Amino acid sequence: MKIELGDKVKHRYSGFEGTATARTHYISGCDRINISPKVKKDGTLGDTLSFDEPEVDIVKKNKIKKPKVKTGGWQPNVKHYLKDN
Repeated sequence: MKIELGDKVKHRYSGFEGTATARTHYISGCDRINISPKVKKDGTLGDTLSFDEPEVDIVKKNKIKKPKVKTGGWQPNVKHYLKDN
């Protein structure tokens, strides 16, 4: 089963668990999944870690739904950032 962003996942060897928040495709053919952990009891967020995709297992499909619209990033406003001053 293919991992989708928003799935709850777990790294098979370390036991690190969280939500799949990004996928990176390298030119070498290596694909990695970023896993973001749950927010800690004190309200802080632990580090997001990246693992080779074949080592990551799905715990629950689509735990978090992706937003229907882009919610961040500067790309839609690229003309604003590149205009002459």
